Amino acid sequence: MKNLNKIFCTTVTVFFLLTGMVSAAAHNALFINWRGATPCDAGLREGLKQSGIEVDVEEFNADQDKAKLDDFLASIDEAKYDFIYTFGTTVSIKTAAKVKNTPILFGIVTNPVKSGLVQSWERSGNNVTGVSHAVPIADQIDFILMLGKYSKIGMIFNPNEKNSQIADKELATQLAAKGLGYGAYPVESESGIDAAVAKVLADKVDMIYLPSDSFITSQADKLIPKLSEHGIPTYGALEKTVKSGAMVGIVSSYFAVGKELSYKVAEVLNGKKPSDIPSNILPLELQTVLINAKTVEQIKAELPYSILNGATIFE
Repeated sequence: MKNLNKIFCTTVTVFFLLTGMVSAAAHNALFINWRGATPCDAGLREGLKQSGIEVDVEEFNADQDKAKLDDFLASIDEAKYDFIYTFGTTVSIKTAAKVKNTPILFGIVTNPVKSGLVQSWERSGNNVTGVSHAVPIADQIDFILMLGKYSKIGMIFNPNEKNSQIADKELATQLAAKGLGYGAYPVESESGIDAAVAKVLADKVDMIYLPSDSFITSQADKLIPKLSEHGIPTYGALEKTVKSGAMVGIVSSYFAVGKELSYKVAEVLNGKKPSDIPSNILPLELQTVLINAKTVEQIKAELPYSILNGATIFE
């Protein structure tokens, strides 16, 4: 994981100084969520509150329904808002396609560059900036290989989600480069979970990677027990996935992502263009190794002390 420090940007102290320059008058904001309110929203609100920034928030929940989201975006008057907060890749991409002037600040987007949301981490080339929660795939693979000896790693995912499409390609390429097998197991509905698990067992997969995927996250409490009962270890790319039963993961606190995002909001409200504010991954010091103790016990896994030392254990 030697490249990790090069990728993560650190929070700059000047952000705190900038917040003192924001007008005391309340600002208007639109929060667009994919699957209801999350700790990312709460972190954003808390960060703004601590910075003395008053915001009147209008909220919309897409309920994981793209048609509902499209209808809403077609109806909004973007000029009403000083900024728009978007949660997740799907919401952020669709909002950016519709809203061309009002600043858009995203949270919990796995790869804003590869998904086409921004041109680069340094400059978005549009009215978008934000904070990603994701650890690069290469570093996640290196971490997984520290957990044990695995010859074939599989991924269960929703093939309709952009994040998962990117992860599928990256895992296949990078595991092949390491001489390891890879299995892709797409699932589009709850009814497909049993078939995917059966295929995983038939293919003798010895580790399952669960990506940053809204559908898989929502089905984690149904999917993971079916894998655990067969002793298959699971890596979760999201905090919620590990807390829902995945054995382990390097994860970001959604709350911390939201709070980090509040510093960018302060810059925007001070008149800085989103295109001039680099997007960044949540700083390394705010990431954590999260271990689900119940799952470790259930599948009788033996994790190395080097992993256990310093990890957060979720009971």
